[in-house]
Amino acid sequence: MRRAEQLARQLRELEERQAASDLDQAGTTARQQLLSDTVAAGACSTLQDDRRRLVRLPVRLDVRFRAGDASVSARIAELSLGGMTLASYLWLRDEQKLLADAMIVDGREFCVGAPCRVAWRRATDQAGGHRAGLQFLPLNERARHSVADVFEAVLAKHLADAN
Repeated sequence: MRRAEQLARQLRELEERQAASDLDQAGTTARQQLLSDTVAAGACSTLQDDRRRLVRLPVRLDVRFRAGDASVSARIAELSLGGMTLASYLWLRDEQKLLADAMIVDGREFCVGAPCRVAWRRATDQAGGHRAGLQFLPLNERARHSVADVFEAVLAKHLADAN
């Protein structure tokens, strides 16, 4: 396994434990060191915001949602194990519930099946940029692993591109 994939796998496992509130002091220290190494490697300039509990990766991923019988595509700007930020929200409503059906990383489609809700929406600039924050609702084991697989694939790509 390449070094980037190993680091991504380690961080994924630590993030999953952090999300489950199952990270002991040694795990917390290992997570912080791995985050520092990842940023130092130049994989991402901002992996974590101090206000956030989970690492948020800056990404450009396509996502397909299902809302009732409709299927809608959007672009993800940030991804964490707890949710995502969309680059546009014009078609969303506050507290709307959606199913993130699939996410595409480098042409590879991950069937996710993750229920989520619109947590916030706002304009980001005068040029008409918009963002929306979606929080994952409680995920079953398959969806949780699928989201973690996407997170790991994105991080591995960031790390590989940095080297």
